[in-house]
Amino acid sequence: FLQTRKTLAHVLAVTSHDLRAPLATAQSALDTVIGGFVGEIGGKQKELLTGTRQRITDLLKMIDNILDISYIEIRGADFEKTALYEVVVNSIGDVEGVARQKGIVVKNRVSRELPPVPGVPKRLQRVLTNLLSNAVKFTPNGGAVTIDSKETVDSIQIDVADTGIGIPTEELSKIFDDFY
Repeated sequence: FLQTRKTLAHVLAVTSHDLRAPLATAQSALDTVIGGFVGEIGGKQKELLTGTRQRITDLLKMIDNILDISYIEIRGADFEKTALYEVVVNSIGDVEGVARQKGIVVKNRVSRELPPVPGVPKRLQRVLTNLLSNAVKFTPNGGAVTIDSKETVDSIQIDVADTGIGIPTEELSKIFDDFY
């Protein structure tokens, strides 16, 4: 079993590298065009190319997610004191470009005074960024996404709410199913 895991991790690492290289090249070419280094482009063209660049960034993040899955062994030693407020700020930074393009306001109502929690900051940020990305994706232009915190004696809850269409009641029981 251990050998199978190592083989899978190796295959995913190689695949990740092979997928990243052409995407990074395309992203670099887009940066050159968007930056006006090969001539002027109009507003609509720039908007379309900027959106395409963001999709490539999203694909690169998906590749990172797939690679992370191959190394899912989290041990107690991996946990560190984590400032949730910083994780929230970093996650908002990950989605603010797309939110700005859609005219969506991302409101951070998380308390700066939250105590540190044991966690793996990179993984917590990835989860929160995914939640915020979905909120932005399904919120109409000009809407709002709000992230809030609630602290009790033994827990801290982070909530992400948006002014989007919501999830149909009959689908709520399926939202944590694989690939749903």
